[in-house]
Amino acid sequence: MFNCPKGCQSIDADYCSVCGAKIANAVPPVSALPQAVPAAPPKTVQESCPDCGAPRTSKEAVFCELCRYNFVSRRSSPGTPDLLQSINGNGNVQLSISGAAVENVLAATSPVAQASLPAFSPPLSAALQAPQKAALVRLEATVNVDPSMFVEEPGITCPVGQPERVFHLDLAEILIGRRSDTKDIHPEIPVNDDTAISHRHAKLLRQADGHFVIMDVGSANGTTLNGTDLSAGIRAPLKPSDEIRLGRWTLIKIRAI
Repeated sequence: MFNCPKGCQSIDADYCSVCGAKIANAVPPVSALPQAVPAAPPKTVQESCPDCGAPRTSKEAVFCELCRYNFVSRRSSPGTPDLLQSINGNGNVQLSISGAAVENVLAATSPVAQASLPAFSPPLSAALQAPQKAALVRLEATVNVDPSMFVEEPGITCPVGQPERVFHLDLAEILIGRRSDTKDIHPEIPVNDDTAISHRHAKLLRQADGHFVIMDVGSANGTTLNGTDLSAGIRAPLKPSDEIRLGRWTLIKIRAI
């Protein structure tokens, strides 16, 4: 736009496009002149802690708000070996802190940095403790001949005077059955003299909580626990004083040690 002598705003530079007056030495108004665009301030790269990756809050900050790294001396905090930090795919901070270092780290962390930490329930110091190991249940199994179980059959005699055999249940999986070298079956609790027992008859399995269960693995003549027949493939809890009966005369008792 150009200033007309009569005060009009003309779009032409020689004659006013509004009143037709001649425009001498036309100068566009200041608002029409190209304005200088101020240069954008240079971008500053925010410094991050080399130990934990947390951003430095300001150039004047001496210590990292999270792990107390010294930005001036370039030295790690004495507690840093107890603090391991990783960033997950969502950008959330995940911490793994050992032992009593939890309270020390939180005490040295500013309220601003604490607000960025993920919420834990139960409290952070309890949630980050090492998981407790399951209590180990120590049991043993005794194998005996129980003549009261025997039903007379032609050509079969129930053995008498057999000594009690004791097996410590110290494996995660214990097979009960008859040994067979040709089939490469070697049970941890072998019962070879009772031919009514299958080569792979039943298993004792230790659970994650440290307790044992018993499972019939599809034996020919079945397994009973405290007088109750077990269904093949179903796990039944096992405890001290339990009695397992299988075959023609085999009685297995469970007891604590």
